[in-house]
Amino acid sequence: MTLTPLDRAHAAAEAPSAPPDARARFYALMLESALFCPVGDTAADAAEDAALKPLVFALENGPVALAFDDDARMAAFFGAPTEYVTLQGRALAAALAGAGLGLGLNLGDAPSATLLDAATVAWLAAEMGGGVEAAALDGALTLGPPRGAEPGLCAALTERLSAFPGMVAEAWLVRLGADAAAARLTLLFQPTAAFVRGAEALSGALGRAAQPYAPSGEEVVIGALTPEHPLLRPARAQGLRLWP
Repeated sequence: MTLTPLDRAHAAAEAPSAPPDARARFYALMLESALFCPVGDTAADAAEDAALKPLVFALENGPVALAFDDDARMAAFFGAPTEYVTLQGRALAAALAGAGLGLGLNLGDAPSATLLDAATVAWLAAEMGGGVEAAALDGALTLGPPRGAEPGLCAALTERLSAFPGMVAEAWLVRLGADAAAARLTLLFQPTAAFVRGAEALSGALGRAAQPYAPSGEEVVIGALTPEHPLLRPARAQGLRLWP
């Protein structure tokens, strides 16, 4: 059996002499890895819906979805071809946290086989945050076009949004603040109904993607909107659409 990076990181975490941060390194690698997530039977043209319907197994500690770091491992586990979506670990953790699911990683014969309950998955999803300030979206606010937004920022946010299929209904980059002088670059996004519970984790992931490209001296603010939020209409009128 060929060992994968996750196998080696898991072995390091399980070693008797493992350093205190070995487990955290394993989780960090899992969040950065591309994972194959089996989904229910779907039509070929329903890729977005497929992302919302992982195969779920009822276990003693609660329902779990599955993910594998190698498609051959997934095929061996099921013994037959199966429908799947490929997601970055961060996106998968956010999706499962939003649905209240645990995760079975590389179940079967893999050395890195791991079972994480829903609470652990929710903790991992929360760890996606990077100290990004939550947008204060109440009160009198001035919204305008995202002046000063560099192409690199827009590209980074668009790329990160694309890693969350079926989780974001729309996203707009704007300037938002108490007045025009205080307005800051702000990404306003509306999570889909299925992933409202995962909005905080999504905000963290988007904020981490934005910060390296923020204008000097600024921090990009991330805010989640409900479908009825009064900022959604002006964002559509004046903002830069990044998704879909």
